[in-house]
Amino acid sequence: MLIITLLTVLSATGVYGQTVDSLYYYVRIADENNPGLRADFATYKASVEKIGQAGAWDDPTLKAGAYLRPMDAVGGRPIAQVEVMQMFPWPGTRRVARSEARHMAAMEYEQFRASRDEVALEVETAWWELVSLHEQASLVRKNHVLTETLKSLVASRLASGRGSLADALRIETTLAEIEVTEAEIVSRLTTVRARFNALLGRDADSPLVVPDSVRQVEAPGAEFDADQNPMVAMIRSEAEAADVREKMERKMGLPMIGLGIQWMINARTPNEMLAMGAMNGRDMVMPMVSVSLPVWRGKYRARVAESRLAREAVGARMIDAQNTLWADLIAAREELAVAQRRMELAEKQTRLASAAREIAMREFGAGAGSLADVLEIGRQLFDYSLRRAEAVADYNTTVAKIKKIVSQ
Repeated sequence: MLIITLLTVLSATGVYGQTVDSLYYYVRIADENNPGLRADFATYKASVEKIGQAGAWDDPTLKAGAYLRPMDAVGGRPIAQVEVMQMFPWPGTRRVARSEARHMAAMEYEQFRASRDEVALEVETAWWELVSLHEQASLVRKNHVLTETLKSLVASRLASGRGSLADALRIETTLAEIEVTEAEIVSRLTTVRARFNALLGRDADSPLVVPDSVRQVEAPGAEFDADQNPMVAMIRSEAEAADVREKMERKMGLPMIGLGIQWMINARTPNEMLAMGAMNGRDMVMPMVSVSLPVWRGKYRARVAESRLAREAVGARMIDAQNTLWADLIAAREELAVAQRRMELAEKQTRLASAAREIAMREFGAGAGSLADVLEIGRQLFDYSLRRAEAVADYNTTVAKIKKIVSQ
């Protein structure tokens, strides 16, 4: 069967073995190889580089000029002029600029953490779906083998004249349904495996090591601190950056001071009347001071107001994010309880249906029961087993959601 070949690849023995711990191995691979995470981490590293830029001095300005036709002047003949000027912001401006850049870098890091948690959730969701499908495929194979055994028994009875042609047709119909189910599971396995490998940054057909059955994992405790969530931490860093930005905008509205020097290069003049004795040809050096005049105050007041409003907006988003996390946590815990009830019901139904099938098989073997009863109970048992596998996978996926919310 096609499904046997696929499952042989998925169940291949590897260094990590067929245990639930393989999930955390694949999460580590996603942390290292997921293209989206690598992009977010590079963005964070780029924001770190902005810290030094924010605290850097403005480049000094250099002005130079030369007289194409120097003219005699008192004390010499000017031939060139050089001017260098360095502007200095108001004291403390560079410090608050670096502080803002640090908060922005912290915000990018929390964004990276949030993306990493989201990728981990996607990996776990795909993983539990993959393991559930793997168990479902195993159940289909067992059901197929059992139905083939019944087919042989019915064929023997039919050959001895004690069987029924209707039973043989029922068996063929059941086998056709099983083959269709097998094909559907193969298709879903192929799709989920491709999505799972894409999250790991690998080729779609890369081999995987998957457990034979899905097992219930432990749910996290009731403790929850919203401040530990990366989304809340990101908004907090944004709020701190907005607060510092307001201080910086106030300082940007203060004068900037420039210090510089001007050097005039003089040649000696042959005109004795202008020579001025020992002053003839001496270069002139003049210290310079400049001050910016931020007299147009409207734009500075608008910048300060903009920063203040941005800080208020971030504060509101902080409250909204915390409330949303609490609501999501409550919803996830209710979803977990629903999955727990579904799982317990499916397990109970599976036990009862398994016992009923054993009784029906014995009665049918003794000639007292009907094949229709055996097939119907077998179909119910198969459905209950599938429901259990799906319920456990849903439970584990919900646990992963809760861990993402509580940042565990």
